[in-house]
Amino acid sequence: MYGFSPTTSEIRAAMQMLSDKGIAKVVIQFSGGNDEGGADSISYFDAEGNDVEGIKDPNAYPTHEWDPTRRICKETGWQVSEWDPTERRSNCRPATEDEVPAVVTAAL
Repeated sequence: MYGFSPTTSEIRAAMQMLSDKGIAKVVIQFSGGNDEGGADSISYFDAEGNDVEGIKDPNAYPTHEWDPTRRICKETGWQVSEWDPTERRSNCRPATEDEVPAVVTAAL
């Protein structure tokens, strides 16, 4: 995720969370290019290559704000974009705690 730089201990915690759930391999299907794109699907597999069911795909992403004084981009929270078919556009709203990716939650 752009702007998300986990520490070594956060990465270890995330890997431990995956291992605790029996996950040995994660496959992320991506589409897009240039300055647009994103994950289309995420699949989880055990050590034998079997699907691991019941893992919720993360749908939230971090939001950022530019701090011109410090000249850095800081994280301001998490949000979710949802397609509204009646208005034919996406609407954004703050993410709930259970929508923030499990791997990120384990790392925090």
